[in-house]
Parts: sequence; structure tokens; C-alpha cells
Amino acid sequence: MATQRFGPIAKADSNTPSETLEQIRPLRIVVMRGSPTYDYLLKNKFKPEQILVESTLENMFKALDKGLVDVIYGSEQINSAVIASSGRKMNHYRFGSTISLGDIWLAGSKDFSASDIQLLQQAMAELQKDGSYARLMKKYKLKP
Repeated sequence: MATQRFGPIAKADSNTPSETLEQIRPLRIVVMRGSPTYDYLLKNKFKPEQILVESTLENMFKALDKGLVDVIYGSEQINSAVIASSGRKMNHYRFGSTISLGDIWLAGSKDFSASDIQLLQQAMAELQKDGSYARLMKKYKLKP
């Protein structure tokens, strides 16, 4: 459906370097449980004990705001939306460089029937036809 950018987010008033994997390697990092970011960091030789895994995006920001971690590592688009929707101020955070990319997909289980697949495809066609898909892409700064 779209490509998302992954990178670090630090508090704007911190001196935390957050442009490259090498810069964030010694830092305390929070990631979202179930996202590909935890495995990505481990694959890039980060230590499990330096990575906090949270169950909600709100908890990730709380950990950063309270100084429990140095950076959030995750989707720039999703985390930007969390900042905006939570009443936080965008200028209180500093987004580092995009370090990795990932595809955003709408997936179903292997046991989806042909009729389930057709229903999903019809729903997607309706979202595209009425402009909802384009509005979502624009809201989260994604390219369709």
C-alpha cells in the first residue's frame, strides 16, 4: 500500500545524537511491540538490554518524555501522528534521519476465503473512489 520511514526521535532539548545507527547504538531505545523495529535493531548488533519494548505508542512517548529512554525508534509517519493527536507539540521532538524503510500492508490470514478477499478488495476500491484512501495517505504523509 505504501512505504514508511523508520528512524530515531529524541527530545528537541536533548543533545542526543540521532542521525545514524552508529550514533544511537549506545543509547537506550524504545520500540513498539510487534513492529519490525526490534528485530531490525538486534540484526544490527544492538543489545536486547538497551531496548525497551512498549505495548502502546503513548507508552513509548511517556518513556521518552520521562527520560527512561534516549530515543524512540519507529515509523516517522505514525509517530508524527501520535504527537499531533496527543496534544504534544511537534517542536518538542527532533526527528533523526531515515535509517530504514518498510512497506505498509493490509494483510489477512492464510485462511481467508475468496469471498473475504473480494470484500477487502471492494472496500479498498471504495476507499480509493471516495477519496478516503488519498486523505489517509496525505494525513500520514505517505505516498500512495
